[in-house]
Amino acid sequence: MQIMCVHIPDLYLWFLVYRDDQRLDYEGRLQRELEALRARTALEMDQARSQLTEVMERDRHSLTEARDIAMTERNTAQCRERDTNTQYQNLLKE
Repeated sequence: MQIMCVHIPDLYLWFLVYRDDQRLDYEGRLQRELEALRARTALEMDQARSQLTEVMERDRHSLTEARDIAMTERNTAQCRERDTNTQYQNLLKE
């Protein structure tokens, strides 16, 4: 029967190598996860910017239409006012 003799310095060296390997593996996984999160965040930010741009364009278009409609109504009201004033002046002359 042969007894294996493990030297303490060899065991300690093996432990250090194993620990470094595990640390490097963990850091690699962590780095990949961080890169995935950054990529997903960048994609979500781009989507949010795109959606915001679309919303702002729709709002701008709606506001422009509302302004045009209001100006048309104002012009119509001014014409009616002039016509009414003309009719009133004509009635005063009679």
